[in-house]
Amino acid sequence: AYGKQKIYFADQEQLPAASDAELRGLDREIAALAAKVQAQQQSCRQMEAELKGLNSSMTSPEMAREIEELRKDCATYTEKLERIKSATNHVTPEEKEKVKSCQGLSPGQGWADCTKPPAQLPRPGMSDAGAAEAGGCAGPELLRGACARASAAGTTLGAL
Repeated sequence: AYGKQKIYFADQEQLPAASDAELRGLDREIAALAAKVQAQQQSCRQMEAELKGLNSSMTSPEMAREIEELRKDCATYTEKLERIKSATNHVTPEEKEKVKSCQGLSPGQGWADCTKPPAQLPRPGMSDAGAAEAGGCAGPELLRGACARASAAGTTLGAL
């Protein structure tokens, strides 16, 4: 016994002894079987890699659905682009800059730079309705550039 461990082994004296030729034959057989196992493992790895690749790719019906979805998206975007191109109320960069420069100014601070007289420009705290009554612009009209166009034409928004 080795310390607290006990070791048991079979008595091999009763077994017939193998000759050197038998041992060499068994060694060759072991080597051949080990090579066969290694070849099978390599083949399994290749097949698993191929299976993984096939599982990650789309099937034909999935691909057809994806193509159909992409065509629908393309048609939607084309329609949207046509609507934008055909719109007549484009804001020119100059109009956009005028509106940006006039927004946020309080009376007496740079009103001369704006295209409308101070009475027609919306004032802080003025409602959209109040601005419209004063002949000015507010809300979405301000963003569309209608104020600048009306001012350039010498009219109020009510006349547009």
